[in-house]
Amino acid sequence: MAYVKTDWVAGATPLSEVNMDHLETQYDEAKSEYDEYEKLKRIFALAVPGADPAVAGLGGVKVDGGTDIAYMRMIVPPDFTALTSIEVIFLPSETGASMNFVVSTYFGAYNGGEDYNVHTETADPRDIGATVTDQYLAHDISDLVNIAPLTIGDLLIVSVGYDAAGIDSNANVVGLRFIYS
Repeated sequence: MAYVKTDWVAGATPLSEVNMDHLETQYDEAKSEYDEYEKLKRIFALAVPGADPAVAGLGGVKVDGGTDIAYMRMIVPPDFTALTSIEVIFLPSETGASMNFVVSTYFGAYNGGEDYNVHTETADPRDIGATVTDQYLAHDISDLVNIAPLTIGDLLIVSVGYDAAGIDSNANVVGLRFIYS
């Protein structure tokens, strides 16, 4: 919605049919957009705290070496109907032309007799596009859960690991933002 400002003339009565229609139309559009936004629900799943004392207060798991992996886990909530997005939140420690991480998802109905990894997807190493250090960065991984539909009660596990072939793979993995309706 583009807002078009009306310049009121001082001393003139601003109430006219055209101005009121314009104002009401903009209100209706803003209200509609707000209502759609409010329908979305959000869950944030934290990664286990890292061991590096320099970043311990920031939370997350430091992933900057060959065996480093951060895991985030959550259960798809009972009011879930559709996925809007899933994002891994990073806090880069450096910038680089390429800062790659290996991201995998595992999910299945933990109380429905399925294995935890009945649906598994691992992406090729992904560049998170870190251009600034120490600023949170969201990286969308929604495509890694399209192998089968997520359903209410699924246990979703996301792992983020170091990519040995990447350059400057050095960041805290803070957590997972799950946005749904």
